Amino acid sequence: PSGSEANKIIRDRIVGKMQARGFDVSLQKDFACQQKWAACSNIENIIAVKKGTVGNSTIMLMSHYDSVPASAAATDDGFGVAASLEIARALQSSTPMKNNLIILFTDAEEIGLLGAEAFASNHPLAASVDLLINIESRGTSGQSTMFETGTRNNKLLDIFKTSVKRPVANSLTYEVYKRMPNDTDYTVFKERDIPGLNFASTGSAIRYHSVLDDLTHMDKSTLQQHGENALNLLHTLGNMDLTDIAGREGSATYFDFYSILLVKWPSFLNIPLSAIGLLVLIGLFIGGFRGKAITPLQAVWSVGGIITALIASIGLPALLAFPLGFWQDLHPIYHPNPWPGKTAILLACLIGVLVTARIFLRKVSLHSLTLSIWTIVAAISLATSLTISGASYIALAPLFAFFLGLSIDYYKAQKRYQPLEYFYSLYAGFFVAAYISFYHFHLLDLVLNFDMSAAKAATLSIATLTLLPIAHSVYQVRQKNFRQHTLTLSATTAIITAFAMQIQTFSEDEPDPLNILYVEDARSEEAYFTLEHYLTPRGETSKYFPIMGFTEEAQAFPFTRRQNDMRPRMTVPSQRLPAPTLDIISDQEADGMRTIKFNIKTGRAGTALFMQINETNPLKSLNIKNVDVLGSSWKGGNPIQVLVGGAQDDIFPVLLTASAGENFSIILIEESSLPDTPEAKQLLTTRPAYANKIQRGDRSMVYVEVPLN
Repeated sequence: PSGSEANKIIRDRIVGKMQARGFDVSLQKDFACQQKWAACSNIENIIAVKKGTVGNSTIMLMSHYDSVPASAAATDDGFGVAASLEIARALQSSTPMKNNLIILFTDAEEIGLLGAEAFASNHPLAASVDLLINIESRGTSGQSTMFETGTRNNKLLDIFKTSVKRPVANSLTYEVYKRMPNDTDYTVFKERDIPGLNFASTGSAIRYHSVLDDLTHMDKSTLQQHGENALNLLHTLGNMDLTDIAGREGSATYFDFYSILLVKWPSFLNIPLSAIGLLVLIGLFIGGFRGKAITPLQAVWSVGGIITALIASIGLPALLAFPLGFWQDLHPIYHPNPWPGKTAILLACLIGVLVTARIFLRKVSLHSLTLSIWTIVAAISLATSLTISGASYIALAPLFAFFLGLSIDYYKAQKRYQPLEYFYSLYAGFFVAAYISFYHFHLLDLVLNFDMSAAKAATLSIATLTLLPIAHSVYQVRQKNFRQHTLTLSATTAIITAFAMQIQTFSEDEPDPLNILYVEDARSEEAYFTLEHYLTPRGETSKYFPIMGFTEEAQAFPFTRRQNDMRPRMTVPSQRLPAPTLDIISDQEADGMRTIKFNIKTGRAGTALFMQINETNPLKSLNIKNVDVLGSSWKGGNPIQVLVGGAQDDIFPVLLTASAGENFSIILIEESSLPDTPEAKQLLTTRPAYANKIQRGDRSMVYVEVPLN
């Protein structure tokens, strides 16, 4: 963790290794705050520089060397740090690059991107950076995914496409990530319009920020891929003119094909291509009506078949939500083995398609059904192009494949003087739709558990629709096989679902996140133990409380941002641990404003110090070490909790302004190690083997309330 003795040891190792690799190394010692999270920290960034032979452009390779207290940090961000060190070694024996290279190891990323913020805001080298490569982690395994880039990324993605051996990226992930509250160090530079590529891996996410993010559970192939991606990009970019790498060319739409190649095109083509496809299909529909190949009744039945297929292919998987999702207390990203459940959902979707095809077999023609479905796909493509352009490939790529196959079908029909038969068009469109649909169905494991089986199945909708005319054509010839196919799929789904329900939720190797907390009021000397169970649904009680001997009535935990965080307590004798202190320097009122200057300091050199104001407060501004914490957008009137990380033994001067005549209290909360008491040892013993530390880990929280009357 930032500011800890272990952090300093890692800092010195990195400095020594980078100096041995021929880099000019310096430390940036600073104090930084992020207003978005109301977090501050002392930081020590490591900046390693190697001048290029020409030096007109500068590339920066970035990772962070701090961690959360509970984690060994082998992958977050040991992946990035280790890859950067090895890349530095590899560059020693390669031809010198024309461009300058900065390798930045940031501090306090976990507290709020504070090292990156300090470098971008205060270091003179920040202005020289033309392009950035960042390596992050959200799990201990998985592929190195390029999940975020800048807005004008067309030219940069051409370089990524040709440089990286196994490209894994798609523009929908980028669109979704832009709308999520999650951030990495690259966010700081992206806000300053610096182009970049952000890599992360998400496999085995249950070990993320946990005690099991260690070398034993680290996937070496993931580290290898991170390093290969970054090094290959540096070899390409190191000799290019990067002063206008964004190129002002606009953004790209893209997705990878089994990490073999990156399919990419400029995003400005999405709207015209989708519109052309839609117009052509509408024209084919009109031609079908005029040539009496399609009747109005068939068109109506086709729409009915499409609606039925969607309802069935989403509704049947929805029925699996109870046995698959409401099974033990499972968090969306923490399923130990989701594949049986995922297979059950896929089979349920298939059953829905087969049943729909059989019901509407004699009511619709293949011609009417095909044009109806692909007109809807074209409409989806146009709608996404207009709203979320990066997501348009979900429908646009299958639409392109359909038209490519349709040209073959049309050529064959003309050559043989026979009516158009859909074959290549149906299968080409379906296979591309199936690949893209399953691609995103798999990605949903990161955010949705099986209680949302209907939402998981919804990602397969385009594949479901495009499969319907294929099933229709098959059962026109093989109607007798329908019952056999349906019974076989239904029985297989039931068996797989039953098997999925028997999978053990958590194990010692993939434990349930659970922390033990000792909480002490320094003034009243009241003390208690409680548990922090990250996966407990809001308003409910953790199953671990009775297991570990907590019998007192649950109460709302006062030091959390989670709503309805109810936790029973185990009252124990106070250990009278040293408490954080608040020393008032001055308290003055003038012109309707109250200005208070005071110093805050830890009592046990803890890893974190929180300053909390619970009242509907009159707070107007808050500065720590002359840095604004709240920003101009702060409206006041809400409870606030400010984190000061890397506190240790430092003294932090605070300047607070509030409305005159208002009384309120400040609560200081210091986090440090668990006290060595019989109760703590007992709780450590009774914690099940399949539960373990995560995030800030087992800790003591000593707090003191200071009235400002």
